[in-house]
Amino acid sequence: MKLTKTLFLSEPYRKELDVTIIDIKEHKKHKALILDSTIFYPEGGGPEGDRGFIDETYIVNTIHGDEGEILHVVDPSCSLEIGTTHHLRLDWAHRYHYMVQHTAQHLISGILFTSFGIDTLSVHLSDTYIAIETGEPVIDQETLYHIEDEVNRAIITGGATHTKIVSQEDVPILNLRRSVKVETDVRIVSIEGYDEIACGGVHVDNISELNRVMYLMSESIRGHVRLFFLVSDIAKEEMRGYKEVVDEMKNTLSVPRERIIERVKENQLEIVSLRREVHLYQQSIIEQTLSSYMKGKETPIVMMDVSEYSFDALKVLSHILLDVPKIVLCAIKERDKENMNYLICIKGIEHEQELYGEIKLKVLQSIKAKGGGKAPLWQGIAHNNKEILREVEKVCNRVIYG
Repeated sequence: MKLTKTLFLSEPYRKELDVTIIDIKEHKKHKALILDSTIFYPEGGGPEGDRGFIDETYIVNTIHGDEGEILHVVDPSCSLEIGTTHHLRLDWAHRYHYMVQHTAQHLISGILFTSFGIDTLSVHLSDTYIAIETGEPVIDQETLYHIEDEVNRAIITGGATHTKIVSQEDVPILNLRRSVKVETDVRIVSIEGYDEIACGGVHVDNISELNRVMYLMSESIRGHVRLFFLVSDIAKEEMRGYKEVVDEMKNTLSVPRERIIERVKENQLEIVSLRREVHLYQQSIIEQTLSSYMKGKETPIVMMDVSEYSFDALKVLSHILLDVPKIVLCAIKERDKENMNYLICIKGIEHEQELYGEIKLKVLQSIKAKGGGKAPLWQGIAHNNKEILREVEKVCNRVIYG
């Protein structure tokens, strides 16, 4: 098998190349082009595979094949043929994003190791963030800010990235922060003064290109701390977004930045107090309404439509009914044009279950009521029909008074 000449490591900033197709394979219902040379980096080692165009045909991904060949994955309808020459163009924004991400991860992991004695166990590079799983069970907030500060000082100072090929015999004397996973000669990527590690990926020429790094958050995974960072323009946009939020909060709350949290907590306490007051007011309204219905009745048969109340009047009513010794009540509250909620309470009279059974059979089934409960309260949802109050009252009078 003729091998593809790879240029992505030696010329990582090259964006275009004339190539010849030397083979075409099938890959998961797509076609996969094998070229005589390529600037497209195949997925692996952290960064995603490159994408772009060969002439006007879109390359959706670049991967390693089962035999180690580099596959440029295209749509199955692609009509390009073996032996033809074409022009290769990188999606440069995508490639450069991962060059920046990958280099930033090297710098962060290097500083974690050399300055703080923290190992990197695994890494994930995404469209937005870098995730680094460390070997530590806990990292305090102050240390995390120190890490961010040191990384950004390094970026401001700048420093070139270098690569070299060494033999397996030379690896031990390099004292790398991570063991080597290949058995052949090893490609070493270094950022002078900060990191040196075996790596087969693409990187920017100088860490000054990273612009800035922002520590975003941390979480616990498998008993270790995983750190999340943003880099370059993504970090800048996030910082500006934070500033916009803080400025809006300052204006809304009429306090300086340092008092925002304090004022929010004060407002939360005020909201809790107001909710308590509102609940007491709602309860008072329902109690007065219920009292007016029950006044002067030996066995109060109460039919209530509480649709006019904006709050959950049925819930308030159900709590009040716990302290009422004797009552037969049906209350409804309209949900929308088609549905309503209902509440039935039967307390302190003979044949409670018999009465509810009659109400269920004669009235609730006719409006396709759904719900349940147990004595003395039943509730649910039904088709909107306010006439049920009259029908329930008829059933109650017949069962109770005969």
